[in-house]
Amino acid sequence: MARSQYFRVTEPHIPTYGVSPILSPPRRLVLEPVADAVGQGPLWITGNEKLLGQGIKRAMLDFRSREPDIESIRRESEQLVLDGFTLVCGIHSEAHREMATMPLKWGASRILVLAGGLRFHLGEHLNREPFTLARWWRYEFDPTTDLAISLAPGLDDPAPATRVRLVEQVIKLLGES
Repeated sequence: MARSQYFRVTEPHIPTYGVSPILSPPRRLVLEPVADAVGQGPLWITGNEKLLGQGIKRAMLDFRSREPDIESIRRESEQLVLDGFTLVCGIHSEAHREMATMPLKWGASRILVLAGGLRFHLGEHLNREPFTLARWWRYEFDPTTDLAISLAPGLDDPAPATRVRLVEQVIKLLGES
């Protein structure tokens, strides 16, 4: 099945929130392999949806390791970015944050898979980088460059541990070539 058949936007427009406009209003997306594998319905997304149809990769490292080899993660992530791939990663562990920062260093795109709601991680206007290390490289989340996918049913939901475990499954599904 072609990758583009996996993804379907189900709601074309959601009203903006707050007083300032949101560059990329949140939308709902059906990820067929995610729905089949982990039982997730439509997911909240914001940002550059075109990234879903391009070369997506994930680092082939064991993120569950108690002591991840951060230097190996940096090297592999950097090589994937330099080879022109879009990295798909989470933000809920040191290994994921290191991987999510590498595209920022090179001005490349990335797909972030979030366990909590979009506003919970990206702020009210969906423009805040979701973790401190990323803010060293770029002050705001850029919806023209990146895509954020939330596994939370609501925009403001926190990230419970049960959903954090699903993040790795979604990353694996999206990062398979």
